[in-house]
Amino acid sequence: MKNNLLAMALAAVIQVAVLSGNASAVAVSFPDWDNPAGLSKVSVTDPQDWGNGRDILGARHATDGEFHYFRMDLAQAPGTANYAGIYGIYIDAFSGGSPSTYSYLPNEPGIDYALDSHYNPNMAQNDQGFFHHDFHQWNNGLMENLYTPANQQTGATLEWIISVEEIGNDFFWFAATHDFIEGVTQLTWDRTDFTASAPAPVPAPSAGLLFASALLGLSLARRKS
Repeated sequence: MKNNLLAMALAAVIQVAVLSGNASAVAVSFPDWDNPAGLSKVSVTDPQDWGNGRDILGARHATDGEFHYFRMDLAQAPGTANYAGIYGIYIDAFSGGSPSTYSYLPNEPGIDYALDSHYNPNMAQNDQGFFHHDFHQWNNGLMENLYTPANQQTGATLEWIISVEEIGNDFFWFAATHDFIEGVTQLTWDRTDFTASAPAPVPAPSAGLLFASALLGLSLARRKS
């Protein structure tokens, strides 16, 4: 019995050490979507299949409680033909938001935030034709560009990262490919359905709680001895 208590206490101390070493830094990197350890996730597929660079096959969202990760998968990588000017994730987080007639956005009312990437096959070939990436927030009748979010493009896959602090945890989102002529018209090529955000993951026990448990275990082990 004494040996069991000591072993349990030692294991708790080791776990505290591991957690304490990782607590100060959360890696802001793109997840392994095939094995997203520690992430809560949700995905949506698109039944339409055009087979070109405007066609969305599916989109995914995951969160680790501190950051949101979004991914868009296309039928093909955009090229010199059959591409969209804008590829993005559009988020409805609270009441209000943009009107459906706002030319910069897909034809959908109530958008509060947007993560998007602009494409032109004749620009920035070192970034595969994507030359501008934005995080927008709807504010006083305008979609304000706040800053450039973490993003990456690999062939037919686009990904973005945004912090939970920016957009919260409770929202609906969709992915879209579209074009616009500012102040004139909008053209949505393809989009997924609105999808609820992935639930926030259940937090692991804090290092402090585990440390207290470890001390209690060691104290009990000493008393038993």
